[in-house]
Amino acid sequence: MGRFRHAFSLVLLLIGVSAGAQLRPLPPEMLAPEGRTRWDLTSVPLGAGPDLQVESAGDPPLVIKPGETRSIERQVAGASMRYDVLGREAGWVHLPLGPDEVTLQRITVFTRSSSVDPWTAVRHGWRWVDHVSGTVAAIAWSGAGPGGKLLGASTGPAAPDAASDTRIYANDIAINQAFKSITYARNRGAGTPISAMEPRAFATVGDLINASTWDFSQNTTGPEVAESTAPINPQETCNSTRCGYPGAGRLLGRQDTNFDIPASLVKGNQVTERQNRASDVVFWLRAGAQKEGKTGAFGTGESRYCYDGAGRNPVPLYIMNRFDAAKNDYYFAPTDHWEGGPQTTCQQTLFNQTCGAPNLFDVLYAKACSDYAGKQVGDVIKTGVVTLPSGHTFNAVLQRYYAEFCVYNISGCAEIFRVDRVRTVNYIWLVPYLGGVARIQSVQNVSKAELDNATWSNTDESAFTFGLFPPRSITVTGSTSTTVSLSWDPGLVTNRITNYKIYWDTDSGGSTPYAFNSDSNPGQVSFAGTTATISGLTPGLTYFFTITSRSDFKDPSTNATTRYESLVYPTQVFGDPDRVYPVEVMANPGGCTPTQPVQGLTVKKIAGNQLQFCWNAVTDSCLSGYRLIGSNDATSATGWGTVADVNSSTLCFNANPSQSFYLVHTRGGGQDGPWGHYGR
Repeated sequence: MGRFRHAFSLVLLLIGVSAGAQLRPLPPEMLAPEGRTRWDLTSVPLGAGPDLQVESAGDPPLVIKPGETRSIERQVAGASMRYDVLGREAGWVHLPLGPDEVTLQRITVFTRSSSVDPWTAVRHGWRWVDHVSGTVAAIAWSGAGPGGKLLGASTGPAAPDAASDTRIYANDIAINQAFKSITYARNRGAGTPISAMEPRAFATVGDLINASTWDFSQNTTGPEVAESTAPINPQETCNSTRCGYPGAGRLLGRQDTNFDIPASLVKGNQVTERQNRASDVVFWLRAGAQKEGKTGAFGTGESRYCYDGAGRNPVPLYIMNRFDAAKNDYYFAPTDHWEGGPQTTCQQTLFNQTCGAPNLFDVLYAKACSDYAGKQVGDVIKTGVVTLPSGHTFNAVLQRYYAEFCVYNISGCAEIFRVDRVRTVNYIWLVPYLGGVARIQSVQNVSKAELDNATWSNTDESAFTFGLFPPRSITVTGSTSTTVSLSWDPGLVTNRITNYKIYWDTDSGGSTPYAFNSDSNPGQVSFAGTTATISGLTPGLTYFFTITSRSDFKDPSTNATTRYESLVYPTQVFGDPDRVYPVEVMANPGGCTPTQPVQGLTVKKIAGNQLQFCWNAVTDSCLSGYRLIGSNDATSATGWGTVADVNSSTLCFNANPSQSFYLVHTRGGGQDGPWGHYGR
């Protein structure tokens, strides 16, 4: 608190212009965007942005890796132009028209009249680049460095195209290792209307899937479900020796609902197997159980299904027949379709046995019947952007999977022995590397019209995942000559996060694995909640940092505890191996720390909606620039954020920020200088 208190003695506080002035402030994420992986620009107006266009007409957007530099020269209206581009962080920008996955670029634009003239900087700034749509937001000032005249700031008038070519690859969804990953979700429960799952209150599932983005953040109630992978053995499932479970290369997927409430535990599972064929990759559904170990009739107690052997028609979960030579892998995309299942023959595929204990009429048969085609069908519908209860935003591929057949209790499937009908529809939002993150399932027997027209409006169950994910954003909060301080937003749901792990290196994790982490180098990392300081760094080197979340999960079947770690989440997962980056921040420790405070801060309103901040020059050998910070609360040390960084020769800065109180302090190559003068 002492650092905050001494800020007031010689530095002027400014009370912001009243609402009547109708200023449109720019958010701090736009004025100082570096060292972040998430930017909220929803308040920035739409319109034609400042000219930071690097590409010539017709060229694809320039997308470069974090830390990569590019210098481009071209002729524009008879003048020679040079664009110096530095790739910064990759992450999510939230725009007035929706979220978009982007890379941040710092750009300086130079011009000259002839080849013998020196280059003159005319403007500089940042732009946020979608690899398909191009620049979706930009801000620029005149001159070569911070502190020039603000030339403009805007977001693109076109809707973001974040998920247009998102792909789900075979190698990204096939985790053939037990206890490798875990997801936590909420099931809203039977009878929940579609309209309750999204703020726009879509009446039917057809209305929901017609959207291009989906906000599932409000789905925070209902039983918790943990999904994990495990070996197929008696410890994990009492059906381990039964139909479809045994077999080399088969993987057991566990679904444990109410996993930490023994009296309410509901276990489910499914057995899958990957097959690499000459022209595709198939993931077969071999067997599974719903409500394992629960007694009751078909649909209320354990229902076991088997699609393996004994003349049963196989059921593919996924068929991937599109080949990407760059990744040497198969994937699926919208319009892909596949089928399998009982078809027209009577097949013994279902059991209504509690962990294999025989019951009367417990061996069930399935086949097509009137108005039920006797098949299980997969369709890839579209791509879009999904936001989950944790607040995480991802590019996703929407898949529909449905089954329709009739159930009989006697072989031969005579109509007189029909006991039930099934027409169940699932919509699943799949994210590259993470798998299914949201799912809604219809009641067991929707009508043919509801299936064909997507008009069903109530769900039998659902799963909205809230983890285990990495932090949804990371921010550099400070540095010294040998340290970097970070803070992160773990998301809106944190009850299953045990702790965090920090990775760092001198090159991006998208290029090579990180050389250092907080487990292997514990003496270098000091954690404090969702903040940390990494020490022992080399002055002057640029470092890349990323963070994962970890969770200790107690298996309700074995009582064994496993520590899971979230994915080192890549961004820009569009199928191009050169554009798969982690969500990471860059920082450069080094230099020394100024000791002199800023004095003489004044403020006045100038033309338009702008304020002008001016201050006295500081003489300090460590000075590299100044930082204007703002807050809406002058009584607390928290809440102060960067409005702008300017260079050491700039003593006035024009901006239209939104905060009520402002301070200026010095910046150096190491830690920032004092906010004011106290006790001297």
